[in-house]
Amino acid sequence: MEIQMWKEILNPYELAVEELQVKFNHMVKEYRQAGIYSPIEQVLGRVKSISSILLKAQKHNIDLNEIEGHILDIAGIRLICQFTDDIYNVADLIRARSDMEVITEKDYVKNIKESGYRSYHIIVQYKVETVKGTKIIPVEIQIRTLGMNFWAIIEHSLQYKYNGNIPKHVRERLTSAADAIYTLDNEMMSIHDEIIDAQNYVSTKANIVSDILNNIQSLYKVANKQEIIRIQNEFYEIYQTDDVARLQRFSRQVDMIAENYKAQSIKKEDFMNLPEKYLNSMKDMLKDDFDDYLESFNDKRLYGLRVNNLKISTEDFLKISPFKLTPIPWIENGFYYEETDKPAKHPYYYAGLYYIQEPSAMTPANVLPIDEGDVVFDMCAAPGGKSTELAAKLNGTGLLITNDISNSRTKALLKNVEVSGVSNLCVLNEDPAKISGRFTEFFDKVLIDAPCSGEGMFRKDNKLIKAWEQSGPEVYSAIQKSIIIHGAKMLRPGGMMLYSTCTFSSLEDEESIEYLLDNCPDMKLVDIKPYEGFTKGFTNIDNDNKYNLDKCVRIFPHKMHGEGHFVALLKKDNPDDINNAHYTRGSFNTKIPDELKDFLANVSMDIDTKYINIRDNRVYYISRYMADEKGLRIIRNGLLLGELKKNRFEPSQALAMALTMRQYNNCINLSVDDERVVRYLKGETIDVDDFADSKGWALLCVDGYPLGWGKSNGSQLKNKYLAGWRWM
Repeated sequence: MEIQMWKEILNPYELAVEELQVKFNHMVKEYRQAGIYSPIEQVLGRVKSISSILLKAQKHNIDLNEIEGHILDIAGIRLICQFTDDIYNVADLIRARSDMEVITEKDYVKNIKESGYRSYHIIVQYKVETVKGTKIIPVEIQIRTLGMNFWAIIEHSLQYKYNGNIPKHVRERLTSAADAIYTLDNEMMSIHDEIIDAQNYVSTKANIVSDILNNIQSLYKVANKQEIIRIQNEFYEIYQTDDVARLQRFSRQVDMIAENYKAQSIKKEDFMNLPEKYLNSMKDMLKDDFDDYLESFNDKRLYGLRVNNLKISTEDFLKISPFKLTPIPWIENGFYYEETDKPAKHPYYYAGLYYIQEPSAMTPANVLPIDEGDVVFDMCAAPGGKSTELAAKLNGTGLLITNDISNSRTKALLKNVEVSGVSNLCVLNEDPAKISGRFTEFFDKVLIDAPCSGEGMFRKDNKLIKAWEQSGPEVYSAIQKSIIIHGAKMLRPGGMMLYSTCTFSSLEDEESIEYLLDNCPDMKLVDIKPYEGFTKGFTNIDNDNKYNLDKCVRIFPHKMHGEGHFVALLKKDNPDDINNAHYTRGSFNTKIPDELKDFLANVSMDIDTKYINIRDNRVYYISRYMADEKGLRIIRNGLLLGELKKNRFEPSQALAMALTMRQYNNCINLSVDDERVVRYLKGETIDVDDFADSKGWALLCVDGYPLGWGKSNGSQLKNKYLAGWRWM
């Protein structure tokens, strides 16, 4: 075969390797930016050399014209992990991806080759776009630990040197080395948490330092020189102490200084440079109120939190709240808090007693009526504020399916719903079009807080102005019209759907509703409970008020204490009074291991064991209302109860947050003022001599509300708080 022909053959393989390296490296970056441990440590890639391909073809009697169909490892990606358990987590991530299809899997970790070789191999089909069109390329993905990789590289080199006939004494040494690496990997797994803690410590310190230096750099533009020198000198002094806690406190102080300068610099005049097109549209919309709207840019920014009624009643929270709170009038469990308060740095936040949310953004989930037992869908859910409120209304009943199309944003979504104690859930990372095909007329309630141009958030974040100029209402309108139709398709007859945006554009608001009603005549707008300050939807696009667009609600910052929002509540007709019985899945018939039975004996939470599902040693409690999940990108289906490890069961952080103190037999309850609470949240081992009877798995609580697990020996509690959630 000519050299030129080889180049043509290998070009798509090279493209596939390059693209996949970028994708997997970006995945690692996303994990680290989110402060979450990455199961992938390193990404490597290669395309087999021509000589290697020829050698393999010769060895397996493959015709050179058929190599593309018979040699499946021409393109190779190698994913290096720190721990053996990470290998299987990475394999799960690959299976869940929509941009590649798994063809075969071979587990040489559990089924070690005679030579001592260990690795996990997955062959996927990956689509690349070349100048000659689309081509589907087989790619071999090898997943292994650092130790496995070191051994494999050495063994591979020796195979080539000795042409596959490695001398006996070298082979024996290789086998001995493979055993040693196996032992090393197991030893590393035994101190898995300690290693991650150490790595998190280094990473945390580096991130804090980076934040401080970035803030100091930004202060050069606005602060006086003497103040900057003072801040720098204090930073150098603290840095030399190697005290991360002091660094954190100092970082927060510098944050506040930078925010104060930023607030001082943002005046109405700065916003007068808003795009002319936007200003003209707002002037046409608001008419005499336009000047009042502009004036609102000078108003003080508002901060809000919403009490999580799944864990605590609003009345009980107000009895223990350490913050100065003012009720948000149209949100029953919503409150304004003072800028000087820092609710994200309080143990109650880690206990999931409240969710920090902009006041007007609380409106959609508040307006949508939820009944206990409903099956509910939150279509564009990240970061999770709406989902946590919907879950609170469900009160542990029914099912909440929550979704976001962004893979990185679903990580925050999952954390927030788990912190809030949601157990009856499924978290998806999927295109709404694909979901609607699987869940036609499935949901009692659907909430769509649609992606939008963000005009209502300009006051809060002026960076959104630049984004608007790049992608204005016209771009988002097409997206909104698509997803609102999919939402209606998934709604049961008689069900209700709420559509909302944080933008003012009629193109994205009333016109989206008009488009829905034009295409779905069985959908009707319904009234929203009025509140002083709510503005009715604009009817200028609705001839003869055919669709009653005035039933929509707008929130404007010059009329209410909040940013901008649009809300529309709709109901699907049920002319025949159809009885919509919920889908109920069959049991999993899972054999419950003794170690899991022993643990659950201490749990009084209502768990029907026939809905327990065990996958890759992870134990999930799946909702009986959840339909078949195959083919969907699932971030979490059900409540993760924990993991089976070497004849023991380790409960999950999610389970800890879903429990109440009364539902577990062995609890350590500390006062919020006890210094051990913050130490625990930082991942430290704490003394529990005053809870000498609390041996074994203990649920640590603050003022009666769970924070997480620990392993007690009667005097000390070994910390099992989830590393990615820790107090920073």
